[in-house]
Amino acid sequence: MLAMIGMHGAQSMQQTLLRSLVTNTTKHQYAITWQPEPLPTTQARTGRWLLLGDQQGGAQKVRDLLEQQGHTTVLVASAFPDLATAQACLQQSGPCTGIVHLGSLDSTACATLADLDAAHQRGCISVLHLVQALAEIGWSEAPRLVLVTQGVRSVDDDNQITGVAQSPLLGLGRVIQNEHPDLRCTLVDIDHDPASLSALVQELVSTEAAEELALRVGQRYVARLAPYPLPPSPAVATPLFTPAATYLITGGLGGIGLAVAHWMVAQGARHLVLLGRRGITSDEQAQAVAALQDMGTQVYIGHADVANADEVQAVLTHIDQTMPPLRGILHAAGVPGSGILLTIDQQQFVAAMESKIAGTWILHDLTRECPLDFFVLFSSMAAVVGASGQGGYPAANAFLDSFAQYRRQQGLPAQSINWGLWDNLGMAVMFTSNKQYSQHVGAEPMSAQQGCEALGLLLHAEGLTNVASPIQVALAPMNWVQVGKAYQGRPVQPLLANVVQTPIQQEQPAARQQHNGALKGELEHTPDPAQRAQILQQYFRAQVARALGVAASRIDEQRSLQAVGLDSLMALELKNLVETDLGLALPVRSFLGDTTIAHLVHLVQERFINEASPSAPTSAPAKSNGTLVHPANGIKGDSASAIQDHRTLPTLALPPALKPHFGRTQPTPTLLHIATASPLLVLQSEGQETPIFWIHAGFGDILGYQALARHLGPDRPCYAIQAPDPTEVPALYKSLPAMARIYLDLVRAHQPEGPYLLGGWSFGGAVAFEMAQQLWQVGVHDTTLIMLDTWMPTRLHDNATLTALFIDRICAGFGLHCPMQFEQLMAYPIEQQLNLALRYLRAERILDSTMPDTYLTHALKIGQATMQLLHGYQPAYYPGLLTFFTAEAGMPEVYRTYGLTEDGRGFTAVQREDIIVPGDHTTMLQPPQVRVLAEHVQGILATPGCPAV
Repeated sequence: MLAMIGMHGAQSMQQTLLRSLVTNTTKHQYAITWQPEPLPTTQARTGRWLLLGDQQGGAQKVRDLLEQQGHTTVLVASAFPDLATAQACLQQSGPCTGIVHLGSLDSTACATLADLDAAHQRGCISVLHLVQALAEIGWSEAPRLVLVTQGVRSVDDDNQITGVAQSPLLGLGRVIQNEHPDLRCTLVDIDHDPASLSALVQELVSTEAAEELALRVGQRYVARLAPYPLPPSPAVATPLFTPAATYLITGGLGGIGLAVAHWMVAQGARHLVLLGRRGITSDEQAQAVAALQDMGTQVYIGHADVANADEVQAVLTHIDQTMPPLRGILHAAGVPGSGILLTIDQQQFVAAMESKIAGTWILHDLTRECPLDFFVLFSSMAAVVGASGQGGYPAANAFLDSFAQYRRQQGLPAQSINWGLWDNLGMAVMFTSNKQYSQHVGAEPMSAQQGCEALGLLLHAEGLTNVASPIQVALAPMNWVQVGKAYQGRPVQPLLANVVQTPIQQEQPAARQQHNGALKGELEHTPDPAQRAQILQQYFRAQVARALGVAASRIDEQRSLQAVGLDSLMALELKNLVETDLGLALPVRSFLGDTTIAHLVHLVQERFINEASPSAPTSAPAKSNGTLVHPANGIKGDSASAIQDHRTLPTLALPPALKPHFGRTQPTPTLLHIATASPLLVLQSEGQETPIFWIHAGFGDILGYQALARHLGPDRPCYAIQAPDPTEVPALYKSLPAMARIYLDLVRAHQPEGPYLLGGWSFGGAVAFEMAQQLWQVGVHDTTLIMLDTWMPTRLHDNATLTALFIDRICAGFGLHCPMQFEQLMAYPIEQQLNLALRYLRAERILDSTMPDTYLTHALKIGQATMQLLHGYQPAYYPGLLTFFTAEAGMPEVYRTYGLTEDGRGFTAVQREDIIVPGDHTTMLQPPQVRVLAEHVQGILATPGCPAV
């Protein structure tokens, strides 16, 4: 750690600090500036507006002004507390030109945490539900979304911050601009002058809309990011910190917090309080703290949640009683965002905000009488430019930026720093996909030394007399040329117009529109589907290659986008680009999972034809006679572990004799979120060949068989048995033979006579093995048995280990890398492990907001029960034919470490055929590896039966 941040001794650091900063960091400093512009004069045609009102009369005034100009309006008096309310409102109002959210204008108070929470409900939560409802309702033309705040921005020194509680809406709006460019989201901050409401209406009806502006006494100001020159440094550097004071760092045991702590000690600090919720949990943290103490520093580890006022007060009391006076606070605590807006719920959105918003308020409230030298808020560049896939994180940091202004107005020290990436530190370590995406769009990491030195320069400015130090400044090394490339010819976000650089002149909107028209025109004038497909194939290969920074020749259109390296955030960018270029609205899930370029070509072909021929009939959905059909809500993507387009999986009707086992009235939050009275699901119902029955894996899911069923061909009916909840069907979990017996009864109720085709992956293979044994015992010898990479445990796991294995396995099932190392996961309590996994899967847009938070707990409960069954099972010698498939890449090392054998040699038979197939335990069922597996299985099923004994 010390070497990382370049500790060469406090004295030498002080002597060279400012000189090095001037040359190395000032070029990476930015601030939002406000440029006056005349109000727009051109007007669009009259339209229909949905106004989400306030109780102050602002919405009514806007309504009157719009109607005076010939527009029609619908005024809704309240915000949207939930998604259902938002959906109902949109359905009743119908399509509209634009939606204006003015509900935040009621949030004028900022005296308590309750005030902040109420403002959050009226602002961000209402808008989150609105955006989700707009995506669900699917209007043919998206309305323009305008988010109005009051008194949030300080345009000049005369402006007072009066609406700090509304400020998170700014950060959310910037996320909407990135994730949903079709909504043309505009952020407007007004003052209390009546002329600003008139100017607001002038903005609404104009064709010259800006993305972010402030209206002050009717004057228009537009936001622009610009380089920010810091005040001149003193000729002689003075110590930044005094040994006679205490300094508090929240998030102090995180990577950034510890790096800053070491740097502060080198600059003279001798008494530090490192605040963290869990205390020291790793050897690396312990060693870093010990190094601080070896340097003569008193270090107190404050066990406290910064969002809990009582816990923070206890730490402050300890400082008052046992340490020198508190003279500085660095608020660096934070929780990462949880996914794109369409896939997160209110709880996830709020989770990313508590430590930032509540923590900031509590620190302010409890220390406002304390004579602090500095009060530094660690904000994020995500709050300035927005960040796809970050959920509530940019909103939380936008509050920090506004709150720093609010404190400074009260004569209190405050700075907000919008940090960019810290190399190998901070949240980028946990969520590598966010780091990769940031680099893709031009954000470059800074070293810990650069970050600490930049912090020092700002603190020096704070301490200068007669010089106004910056209240908010962004410190982020940015490759603005790469930023320009990321726009791929689209108009650059106006906020960045003064800093973005492109290798060639930025393409004008009209030129871009002409380009789009050329592509669409080429498709429209190409009647041959094969030629159209070739055009689209070349287009998609070029766009994917551009996103990855590789040659188009390296892109295989038959491999999944994930496999070629396109992460979920890049996929979102690709989706937005395709919609711009082709004028087609495509669901996000179409770009995720095992989606290939070939699949996208097929999808666009269908959509393009339908758009060109709106009267063309659509095919009716397939029906399954005698089945109960339930939608597979909650799962996004089309990989070996996900169902594309929320496709329905029918369930076979439950025979009366088995209802005592499986009958239930309450839905169970399984991996599919299917509420059904039968666990026997239909993967492929058509065809005349003998059906095959697949048994669920250890955590109860059957989604891994989806791709395999498709590759077995349309003539092979495929069914899968999904695990019910152990608490609802306890008889099923008495033993593995008991489970096999009940499942066998279920199979034979729907197929009374043989031959039987049974198969299972992982745990499911063991159940299929026992089912075949029981069939043999009753004289049924025409069974084909297929086992896919079934493992046997050598010992039982504790629940924390099993949970970590489960999270590792489920991430692999979606083609993702687990966000943390296995050993790191094990160190967390089970509930925190599950919450981390849930946030990560939603961040990757695998799960949407309809999936209940309990689904992982449910799957884990099944995993615990099935592991018990497998551990207690002694497989007998099978007198028939067993075909055993093993993954070529073998078992992940972590699985062997924690007690699983690799080759399933405990399953013996009179004739056992072993086949090795490409992939590992999970990817053997995913494209493209699943094709090889399917070819082998097809060959086996062509000659079902067993050898003579």
